Formats: sequence, C-alpha cells, structure tokens
Amino acid sequence: MMLNASFFFLLIVLGIVAYFEIYAFAVFTPRDYLVWEDPKTWDYDKSNLVFMQLNAGGEQKKVPLQSQVELTWTSFLVYNDEN
Repeated sequence: MMLNASFFFLLIVLGIVAYFEIYAFAVFTPRDYLVWEDPKTWDYDKSNLVFMQLNAGGEQKKVPLQSQVELTWTSFLVYNDEN
C-alpha cells in the first residue's frame, strides 16, 4: 500500500512539473556531449555558425563573410577585430 501511494505521489509531482514546464525537455544535439572549454569545440561552434550564416543569405545569397562552403575541405576564416 505504501509503495503504491509513493508511486501515485510521484506521478502527481511529475504531472505538476510537466504542466508548469518547470523542467523542460530538450532534444539532444552533438554539442551536448562536447567539452565546452576545448578549443576544438570552439572551432566546431564557429564552423557551425559560419555554415548557418552562409545558408541564411536569402534570395541574393550574399552574406558579409569571406568564405564559402566546401564539403570536402575544412573552412578557414580570418577574423579581423579592429575594436
């Protein structure tokens, strides 16, 4: 009886958490399993951002970047920070 009551209480708490979205479930991405401080992860993030920028050029397909997507090559970008 006590085990059933505890399980029922757990289901009630789970329902409250799901209803109020206290714990939101998210789809896992390959980024979730990487070490965030690793320079290889930073390079991975940069290349993904550049790929998204190149694909988001719109109808004109012009973006303010000096690179292009090559499936067989690694893209290298030169950042010029004049701040």
